[in-house]
Amino acid sequence: RLGTPDRARLKEMLSFGVPLIVAGVGSMVVQVADRPILAKASGLAEAGIYGTCYKLGIGMMLLVGMFDQAWKPFILERADRPDAGALVARVLTYFGTLGAWAFLAIVFFIGPLVQAPLFAGKPLIHPSFWSGLPVVPVVTLAYLFNGLYFVMLAPLMLDKRTGAVSAATWAGALVNILLNWYLIPRLGMMGAAWATLAAYAAMAASVWALGRASRPVPYEWKRLAILAGWTAALWWPSASVGLPARFVLLAAYPAGLLLTGFLGADELAELRALFSSRR
Repeated sequence: RLGTPDRARLKEMLSFGVPLIVAGVGSMVVQVADRPILAKASGLAEAGIYGTCYKLGIGMMLLVGMFDQAWKPFILERADRPDAGALVARVLTYFGTLGAWAFLAIVFFIGPLVQAPLFAGKPLIHPSFWSGLPVVPVVTLAYLFNGLYFVMLAPLMLDKRTGAVSAATWAGALVNILLNWYLIPRLGMMGAAWATLAAYAAMAASVWALGRASRPVPYEWKRLAILAGWTAALWWPSASVGLPARFVLLAAYPAGLLLTGFLGADELAELRALFSSRR
């Protein structure tokens, strides 16, 4: 027999959960609003090319999705720890480090991969869609910012401020819609890609700003700036070099971080211990 509903608990659950549903709708708007606007402004053909090449950022999307599924329960279990803020900051740095390396790998090799005749002598996508390949790096970077958003969401989730989560997500949705209407008539499918990147960046910035009100987190901005600068420095020349040079650039990413002192002594010791245990 079911007991009498606990109205106080039900109210608490609804106040926590309903804003997350609203946030989910806002996230869906960010993901799909560009297609109908692009189709209306530039035609169905360009929208089809954009949609096909947009999917080539699936590698980063899967990485972010898997991380999010593990991250939320991990940090919620540690909500009462005094070092929860420092943990969020360090995870953001580590996620950014691995995510930027994955971003470089995707943008260096996705074009040659889908154009190569690897499938019974045919490429992965028809040459008529190759004009949309320039959107792939922008969309992949957008997914990376979506991952940063998931990390910086933690302070709001720990403090049960899901209304702020909804506000941040809809801020991104509004940025996405406005920029799509403004950029697509001027830049076509590239305008849609940049609008998506701006939306996810706005979402990340919003949860960071809103989270500071109740739980300041000591994010490692200097290290993140080094990551951004080094990633941009490697990405910039990649379009004008061949595949062998791109492999060199990809290998230079961790080498550069080691040589610049990006990793602290404690982190280097942990890496040495990890590799020693594996051997």
